[in-house]
Amino acid sequence: MKALKRVSLTLLICLISYIIVTTICENISIDNKVKDLKENCILDETASTEYSRFYYKDKNNRGKELLGSYCDILVTTDSSVEIPIIHDVLSTLVGGHAALCGIYYQDQYIRISDEQVIDTTSNNLEKTATISPKYSWTDTHDFPNYYVLRVKLTEQEADIVFNEAVSFLGDPYNETFIFNTDKTHYCSDLIKKCFDKVNIDLNPDSLGTTVTDILASKKCELIVYKYIENGISYFYVK
Repeated sequence: MKALKRVSLTLLICLISYIIVTTICENISIDNKVKDLKENCILDETASTEYSRFYYKDKNNRGKELLGSYCDILVTTDSSVEIPIIHDVLSTLVGGHAALCGIYYQDQYIRISDEQVIDTTSNNLEKTATISPKYSWTDTHDFPNYYVLRVKLTEQEADIVFNEAVSFLGDPYNETFIFNTDKTHYCSDLIKKCFDKVNIDLNPDSLGTTVTDILASKKCELIVYKYIENGISYFYVK
């Protein structure tokens, strides 16, 4: 029995160590992505205001894609847990929320526009995969600090990814994050499953898929980074 406990403790320590090391590496990768984007963007003074600063790598993208386009991924690293220390730990380890950007789509039961996203959260009343408005990702709503990620896809692959997301609508939210993953989903898990459909793995570490995993993924290009500091919104657009 003592030997079994020692083995169990050793395995637990190894798992925790792996998670810590992986998280550190992922956060370094994320910081590098943000740094690279910032260094390649220039302030657009004509578009900026007292409360908003816009930086563009290409001024032809002015005003475009601030909330992503078809099959782009919206993520925030800000945890919804508001308890101070726990909020910071969760934001660093797993992140906050993820959603897949939509396109005009309609069938017998569903209607989606390019101003909506597909996501799943435990915060809504139904706790299911659902269609949500993009405007939630703005200064005055739920996710004021966010990243827009783009995965290189063919038109056919994008349709497959999006149709997979549509097929999840109405499925229950996975509050265990581990069990019954076939029929239930949490936000970043739903995103990974959609891209798995076209053999694009957004989480090679083989553990549960976190927002941090997706944001750090080499498959995901950072095209927009937006944050608020001292009441001013800063937008960096590739």
